[in-house]
Amino acid sequence: ESLQVQDKDEKIVMAVFINDLRINELYYKLVKKSPRTLEELLNRVYAAAKAEEAARLKIEFERDLEDR
Repeated sequence: ESLQVQDKDEKIVMAVFINDLRINELYYKLVKKSPRTLEELLNRVYAAAKAEEAARLKIEFERDLEDR
C-alpha cells in the first residue's frame, strides 16, 4: 500500500510541476509524452535546461564574433 501512496504522491508532484511551467517547447513535450516517473521528469527537465543554456551561450559567442 505504501508503494501506491508514494506512486500517487509522485504523480501529483509531476502534475503540479508541469502545470506550473510556462507554455513553451518543454511544456508541450511533457504534455505530449508524459513522463512515467519523477526521475524521468527531472532528467528531461535537466536536459532541456542544459540545451537552453548551450543555445544561450552559442548566441552570445556569435554576437561576440560579429562585434569583432
